[in-house]
Amino acid sequence: MIAWLLDSLIQAAVLIPVTIGFAADGAGGQAELVIFLILLFSLVWLYYPLFEWLWGGQTPGKRAQRIRVVRTNGQPAGFPAIMVRNLVRIVEVLLFPFIAVICMLVTRRAQRLGDLAAGTMVIRERSMPAPQALDLREVDDRRVPGLDTSRLSEREYGLIRSFLSRREKLDP
Repeated sequence: MIAWLLDSLIQAAVLIPVTIGFAADGAGGQAELVIFLILLFSLVWLYYPLFEWLWGGQTPGKRAQRIRVVRTNGQPAGFPAIMVRNLVRIVEVLLFPFIAVICMLVTRRAQRLGDLAAGTMVIRERSMPAPQALDLREVDDRRVPGLDTSRLSEREYGLIRSFLSRREKLDP
């Protein structure tokens, strides 16, 4: 709800000056009205899909709340899924304003109808701890227990070996 409120405030912060500008200009012609309606439509209906598509599943409000739209399998939501999700938003807002809230309350992943139709969900991003530098000083081998690498596949072992061979070249 906070992300939605922040996004709504951003939309209002743009929409109010544009509306005042058109009203103060005395825009009474059809061309001015068409331009105003295109701006209004773009701001209200394209805000969410464009930001979610361009910002990897986030709007400014979602980014501030550290949440993101992803596919239900955890993969990034692509443009088709984002569009389906937001086209259903139109139905939810215009026809059934409280259906999204009810749907979020009764679904296991708190999905609204648009998420169910698009196969998406909103997740909270976890902050990752800062990586710590490895202590690579010489160690007395008698005190360190041996590592059991028997469960590693040859590919996994090669990947680890490749990483360790180039670790000095990587930024900490």
